[in-house]
Amino acid sequence: MSLHKELWTAGEESFAAIVDHPIPAGISAGDLPKAVLARLVAIDSLHLEDYARALALIAAKAPTLGDLAHFAGIAMGAARSAGPKRQAMLGILGEEPPVPPASDRPYGAFLASAGRDLGFAEALAAVLPRLWFHAELGKELQRRSSPDPVYRAFIDVHLHRDYLPVVEATLALVDALGARVSAAERSAMAARFAEGARFELGVWESAR
Repeated sequence: MSLHKELWTAGEESFAAIVDHPIPAGISAGDLPKAVLARLVAIDSLHLEDYARALALIAAKAPTLGDLAHFAGIAMGAARSAGPKRQAMLGILGEEPPVPPASDRPYGAFLASAGRDLGFAEALAAVLPRLWFHAELGKELQRRSSPDPVYRAFIDVHLHRDYLPVVEATLALVDALGARVSAAERSAMAARFAEGARFELGVWESAR
């Protein structure tokens, strides 16, 4: 089994719970209170900043210059888009919810710790659910669509057309890494991926 499929298996229960979560269901039905989704956007945008910082640390640990350039590019894209994307989404929703304090962001602490304290392979696995789940959920939301024009606009902003090639290129790098790591390292990566996946689910739960 390829490494990226092995990692997905470790986190697929959390992703399935996100797909079935009341917030995506409410978007698709068009009956979700917009204040709830605005709260999710506000929380998630802070984690995007944490994710960008973690990726910058991971890039510095990359084994090749190609890997360094790839992850530094994602970090730069996330850092540059965090503010504008938040404003675009909240502008669509017409809400400006309060921002949770840094002390109430355990996912951010997890991402920071992964980038700072783990080796390249485990750190990458820890942050990968953030990148990958966003793409897969975006595709699911596009497939479902919504009767509400505001939510249809939100879905279009959620998954930009240039995002999927970045995810596919990252998964190819993960599989290339899989050919070089030991069985014990693959197991450790799967555990980190599962942990990151649970934090991703927790973002949705925190906005309810």
